[in-house]
Amino acid sequence: MATPSARDRILDTAARLFYRDGYRATGIDRIIAESGVAKMSLYRHFASKNDLIFEYLQRRHDGWMAWFEAGVRRRLAARPNLDVMADTLGEWFEGEDFRGCAFINMVAESGGGAGDDPRLLE
Repeated sequence: MATPSARDRILDTAARLFYRDGYRATGIDRIIAESGVAKMSLYRHFASKNDLIFEYLQRRHDGWMAWFEAGVRRRLAARPNLDVMADTLGEWFEGEDFRGCAFINMVAESGGGAGDDPRLLE
């Protein structure tokens, strides 16, 4: 198995920490320490914390949507009824690490805005 790239290690670490501990509580130095990359490496891939948050949210959205669509399709094959969407969401809600919607969490932590970075609220 190939070793994840520095960029992937940064994103994986940031994803875990942002979702579990929050955006404000997770500093760049902690992400650097836990991902095992140099500070210059992080800034080579992400010019700012907002850039890292944006990439994390984009990656989370893509992964979550793929998971949700697969779950709905799997359930629809067994039971063609719209309540399969609620069942799929229920599976997500019951997950051991469930902490709500990452996008709503970010907006709540930022006080309804994302500073000067409109990409974070698109």
